[in-house]
Formats: sequence, C-alpha cells, structure tokens
Amino acid sequence: MPGLLHLFIRAGTAAALAAGAVLAVMAGALAGGAAGHLAWAVGGLLIGLGLSLVIAARRGAALAQENERLRLARDKADVANRAKSEFLANMSHELRTPLNAVIGFSDAMLAELHGPLDARYADYVRHIKDSGAHLLEVINDILDVSKIEAGRMELCEEPVEPASVVGAAVRLVRERAAEAGLTVQARVPDGLPVLTGDKRRIMQILLNLLSNAIKFTPADGHVVVSVQRNAAGDLVLAVEDTGIGMAVEDVGEAMVPFGQVDSALGRRHAGTGLGLPLTRSLVELHGGSLEVSSRAGEGTTVRAIFPAARLRARDPAAVSG
Repeated sequence: MPGLLHLFIRAGTAAALAAGAVLAVMAGALAGGAAGHLAWAVGGLLIGLGLSLVIAARRGAALAQENERLRLARDKADVANRAKSEFLANMSHELRTPLNAVIGFSDAMLAELHGPLDARYADYVRHIKDSGAHLLEVINDILDVSKIEAGRMELCEEPVEPASVVGAAVRLVRERAAEAGLTVQARVPDGLPVLTGDKRRIMQILLNLLSNAIKFTPADGHVVVSVQRNAAGDLVLAVEDTGIGMAVEDVGEAMVPFGQVDSALGRRHAGTGLGLPLTRSLVELHGGSLEVSSRAGEGTTVRAIFPAARLRARDPAAVSG
C-alpha cells in the first residue's frame, strides 16, 4: 500500500507540474487578456501544487525509512531480550541444583546426623547454609523475572484468606525484625472477603515488601502491614515503614529491574534491585497495581492493590489458610 501511495503522489506531481507548465505557456500566448491572467493564475497554482507534492513525497519517503529503522531496532531489541531471558532461566536452573545440595548437606551437618560438630564448625556450617539460602533466593527472583518477561509464568489460583497470609508472612519475618531492633504489626479487620489468587505468589509479594521495609528501616523503627478495601472496593495490602524513605525522583529507579537507589544506608544494604519490580509484576499478573509513596528520611508505604473482581464472599470450607 505505501508503494501504491508513493506512485500516486509521483504521478500527481508530474501531472500538476506538466499542467502548470502548459498553462504558463498558454498564458504567454494569451498575454494581455483575461484568459491570459486566468491561465497564469491556474498555472501558478498547479505548479505550486506540484512542488507541494514533491515535498510531501520526500517527507513520506523519509518517514517510511525512519519507521523501518525503528521496526528493525525494535525487532533486534526483542530478540536480545528473549535471548537474555532464556540465558537467565537456563543459568538459574543450572545453579539451583548444586545450591539445593549445599543447603541440604548443611542441614544434615547441623542436625549432626553422622556425629557431633564443635561450636566453631557448627557456626561455619550455619554461615554456609545462610549464604546458600540467600543466593538461592536471588536466583529464584531472577528466574521469576525471566518467566514473567517471557510470558511463561502462570498463576495457580485458589481462594485465599488475607488475614491468614498476612499472619504467616509476619511470623516469618518477626525474628529478623527483632534482631534489627524493629517492631512489626499486622492490622487486619474482621469480615474481609476472600481473595482469589495464587497463594504462594501473594505470600511472595508480602515477604518482598516486608523484607524491603526491614532492610531499610533503622533500629527502633516500626513496620506495619495492613489490609483494607478502598473506595472502589479493591483489596489493598499495604506495608508501611519508618525507614530512610526515598526522594520522589528515586521511586521510578527503584521500580526498574536491577535498579539501585543511591543512598548511604542503601549501599550498606545492597541487594539485586529485583524486589519491587518483581513484586509489581506479580501484582499485575493478578490484574492489580502497585503504588509506592515515600519521603526521604520519613519512610515508605507500598500498596499492592487487587481488583474487586477477584474478591468473593467468605466460604470457610473453601478458603485456603
């Protein structure tokens, strides 16, 4: 179609210029009369039209070339992104198997299945296990990001009780928070509807948000996780902290995979930069959205919003605790 349009413009240009030239000649032949003036005027208009068509044709050709260049660049970027996702997925699978072995053997040694360990070696083994578990967590996050980018992550949906998931998440992080000198509170009202979603992924969302809050909140701070419904009837899981916070312009950087917000405390607690981007992707897989509000030096509140369409009336027999 663009080729036919280009041919049409070229033909129209040639016809307009030719007709204008003919009328200009006629005007010369009819010089001095009304017909001559009319021929001059119409000839000038046709020549002007022809020149306009020439300019339009050149602009159209330049635009077509630019569109083709952009299309090729987009295709190359898509291919590179797919290759990156496949590489990360393959690498992650290759690393998970030996890491699981390291963690498993560490557990066996700490349980002293084949004889006692002295205190020093037991401490070494605990460090090995903790480091292996942390690395496995990072690899799992990378694998999840790769699956989401490749469109291969699927949700295993079931009825989920919000209060139960929040309670379990708080129990998992409470000891870590206590070691950091923080308090963690859960505020969940009675009578909330049941959320239809992937329970494991919803737990992952909460743990990511709680881990971030604990990581970036100094001692004697507070972390609060709450559940409520907003004016639109959506379910809002919110994690609020009294931590270091972020400047408004840094929030966007924190939402980019592998993005790092540059701050003194942030550098001391450097991570992969996958927590918030992965969390947002998991919420969006549920048809929801992630909102971040933060003020430097005052704290951060992150809200995972699940649409009202995913809420169901309570049925105790069908709820996953």
